[in-house]
Amino acid sequence: RPYIALRLRTDGLLYAELRPFRREIRFREDVTPEGVEALLAEHENVAWPIFVDGPRGSFQQADRWQWFPKQRKWLVLPPEVRDEHFLEACCRELCESLQLPQDPPFLQVRLDSNGALQPLTLATAKNLGVLARDGMPSLVSHMLPPDAPAAAKRLVRRWLLAPRAEGTVHSMRRLLALLLSSKTLALPPLQRVPSIAKVVAYITAKTASERLFRDLQDCCTGILEVLQDKQFSSLLDPLLSIVAADVGEARLDRDSLVMQLQAVTGLIEDWIHDSDTPDEASVGFTVSSDEATQRAVERFFEANENFRGVASKKQDTVSAAYDRVEAARAEICEALRAGLPAVHTDVLVYNSFDNDLCYREKPAENSRPAHDRRGKTKKDRYTTTRLMDALQAYSAATRAAETAVQDALQTLSKELGIYVLPLRSAIAMAEILVAAHKHAGHTRGRGWNLPEIAPDGGSLSMSVAPYWLDLGDAVYSRVKLCSNGAIATGPNMSGKSTLMRAIGSSALLANCGFLCPVKAGSEIPRYKHIFFMAAEGDRPSEGVSAFGQEAQLSAALMHRACAGTLALVDEFGRGTEPRAAQAAVCALIEDLAAQDTQFVVATHLHGVVDAELSLPESRAGPAFWRMGIRQRPGPKPSYAWTYMLEDGVCRESMAWHTLRQFGWTEAALARFRRLLAEHESPQLTEPAVLRHQDQTPELASESPATAMSVGLTLDAAKNQAMTHGMAQNEEDSCDQTNGDDAPAELLAAVCGQKIDDVVRLAPRSAPPVPLCTDAAVLYVLCLQGGRLYVGQTDSLQTRLKSHRRRFGDEL
Repeated sequence: RPYIALRLRTDGLLYAELRPFRREIRFREDVTPEGVEALLAEHENVAWPIFVDGPRGSFQQADRWQWFPKQRKWLVLPPEVRDEHFLEACCRELCESLQLPQDPPFLQVRLDSNGALQPLTLATAKNLGVLARDGMPSLVSHMLPPDAPAAAKRLVRRWLLAPRAEGTVHSMRRLLALLLSSKTLALPPLQRVPSIAKVVAYITAKTASERLFRDLQDCCTGILEVLQDKQFSSLLDPLLSIVAADVGEARLDRDSLVMQLQAVTGLIEDWIHDSDTPDEASVGFTVSSDEATQRAVERFFEANENFRGVASKKQDTVSAAYDRVEAARAEICEALRAGLPAVHTDVLVYNSFDNDLCYREKPAENSRPAHDRRGKTKKDRYTTTRLMDALQAYSAATRAAETAVQDALQTLSKELGIYVLPLRSAIAMAEILVAAHKHAGHTRGRGWNLPEIAPDGGSLSMSVAPYWLDLGDAVYSRVKLCSNGAIATGPNMSGKSTLMRAIGSSALLANCGFLCPVKAGSEIPRYKHIFFMAAEGDRPSEGVSAFGQEAQLSAALMHRACAGTLALVDEFGRGTEPRAAQAAVCALIEDLAAQDTQFVVATHLHGVVDAELSLPESRAGPAFWRMGIRQRPGPKPSYAWTYMLEDGVCRESMAWHTLRQFGWTEAALARFRRLLAEHESPQLTEPAVLRHQDQTPELASESPATAMSVGLTLDAAKNQAMTHGMAQNEEDSCDQTNGDDAPAELLAAVCGQKIDDVVRLAPRSAPPVPLCTDAAVLYVLCLQGGRLYVGQTDSLQTRLKSHRRRFGDEL
């Protein structure tokens, strides 16, 4: 959890996250109070205290914000102190409270908000699925596959909550487009990318472990392949631009980064043992031909030589320590052999509690009773003087070896201390690459696309579906939203709120540079603010009623609304009586229109569409939208929802349908109809929402799950296949290969392709995005011993995971 620093200013708040173990501050200027509330909610419980500074009287403003944490530490700084000095003061206070050294200084990363979408409000983040809310599908979970690393999920969520600058967003779009377009671009293995916090903290404290160094080496090796291999050259420009913004650099030089990462990998190779070279304690000696006796000695050595396989013997101190251990091992083996009977079976005992070796029978010479670690005589256990001396010398040698290995790790941590900045860049690059690859591969299979970005002030034009529905279940609605806004009506359960969330989430994803649940050719403007406002109930602990909460949210919307705002208002006014609610909705529409805001207001207050609104002279009235419904023929008229948007007005909410669906009895429904008829004017007794028959789409079923599939175009059917005419399932082949290119040549011949079109993958590489899912692929696995495994699948990424578990090191 990060520590938070806030500086209250007249033009917004300075919001900073302090991470002492990463030695890093990430800050953003001009954040709205509502945006700070959402950013604090992302971390659930931030670390206390919150560091706060501001002009005179700021504490009164902070007390008025109900969300503002109570655990605060005010820094009384002169007004002329710059933001950089405020952040430095926060770092000093934090290091003193945690008893951490002041050096090395914290890296300050300014998240440039130039041209960026402003951070979401808490209500918007929860209603669009960015932050958790009961019953709301998680947007991040639908952007990435279930096996995506936690770091990728955190990165995506941060981008959605606090979108990056326009240039960074453009770079992310370019990176995703390149990954989507190439069928041969296989990423190097980047499965175990260490966190920046762990790397910086342990290297700074000189306590990094061998496992961390190996993860760093794998990460740097993979990134070096990306930086040096020509097949990745098209990715470098957008990738380096994103990484530079993420680590707080103006730009990153590829050549300089390559040299620094090569130096890092060279140091790790010099100090860490090569994992391909065996270094096991249980080999290289023989005490007895009896298996049980020999195994007892092996267990003893394995338990005492945990330092093996860690530090490289290239270092003189480590090599000398190994030599002493080997000499002590040899002496133990000689002492044991001297005491063994000529014929024996399971004669030695290894006791892990006492960490010694004893005989079950008395040795032939110099026999004496064995003692435990407390000095008590063991029953029926024997040793010799020579064996005791050898065990003592061996114990001293292993302790010296452990010390030498730990010293080597500390020395390596110290030498890597000067490379913390390139290590940050390498880890950030790996996390961004993995997140982009996972996002592109997963959402492509779900039919998502990269929309075009319209210029500021342009119209929103897209065919959109809810982000949580799969391709076969979704109904796409054609949405065209101009500067005059729209008023949406429709029956209960017809999909108004779902459509609003689909619009909001797609606008958010597009403005962050990600793929969206829209069809190709969609166009989304660049926005400064995205607001989603829906009734959330009362907050009795804060003295806020249900309508008071709506008033608070709408006030924040009107205060921030501008020409670059997308406002989505869902059923405003539910907390008060209908006439006042209708007046409030109309007043809100007039205010948003005066600010030249793009808005959609969904309502069941049908009088809103008939109200005479006072709008600017140059502005047309809002468009009227409604959710589709059709009447089924039959003796008793019945209705079904199409879940599609259309032009027009719905004046019948059809509440009886929802009441019946959720358990009202027929007797209760009869009372409902009687009371409704007493208050209903004659012209509204029948639904006024039906279109002409030739305009009504067919509907297969009244149930929402079935109806959502109507009118769907299966874009997945257009996915390109790598092979033709394959009808067989996976098969094994034990044919021997005659060369490295033989499998590729066979595959090309079978598929009728050129050999250059065959994609080659390393055992742990990620497949190209277009081949991950929904693409017919014929593949050949090259196994040890020259064996080949031939298979066919339309989900290559999943199939490769299964094969890696099955074959392991045989690949």
